[in-house]
Amino acid sequence: MATSRGMDVSAYQGTQDWAGLKRDGLVFAFAKASEGTGSRDSRFDAHIAGIIKARLVPGAYHFAWPNQGAAGEAANYIAAVRPYAKAGSGFTHWLDLERYSDGRNYSGRTAAQIKAYAAAWIAAVQKAFPGQRVGIYTSASDLTAGHVPDGVPLWYPAYPWGAAAYSQAEAAAQPRPSGRAVL
Repeated sequence: MATSRGMDVSAYQGTQDWAGLKRDGLVFAFAKASEGTGSRDSRFDAHIAGIIKARLVPGAYHFAWPNQGAAGEAANYIAAVRPYAKAGSGFTHWLDLERYSDGRNYSGRTAAQIKAYAAAWIAAVQKAFPGQRVGIYTSASDLTAGHVPDGVPLWYPAYPWGAAAYSQAEAAAQPRPSGRAVL
């Protein structure tokens, strides 16, 4: 499987030199757009505008709160990204499905309910942005718990060495979480 260099950013990262990163081999960048039913990332507009201006493959992600409801969360995300997710732009959409360490975003939900939430969020975003990739960013624990619907694109983190150089990450074996290929 070929790799491509990319990164994700949120309000925790400051201004980026997107053109410089592209010259250094960056191909894609995803910016956090929203969380839950009403929260927006304060740096999303600046990050995504810079990503698009640098002509990187753009994408955005939504941090999931399965106990708040898929329809409201999808609406929050769709409203945040609609100005940027133009048809033919290669824009990709990701549901960041991971449990807070204290479990507050999964509280009161079963594995089946979380999986149904994820499927509903994906369907709503696919309907809003036909022809654009919609998938899930998640970890081994959510895959093992059965929270991820089958057949959706998977963005899977593997950080065995902390902040590794791209060359080190590209030389490593590609992960196959729960036997699934990652994109």
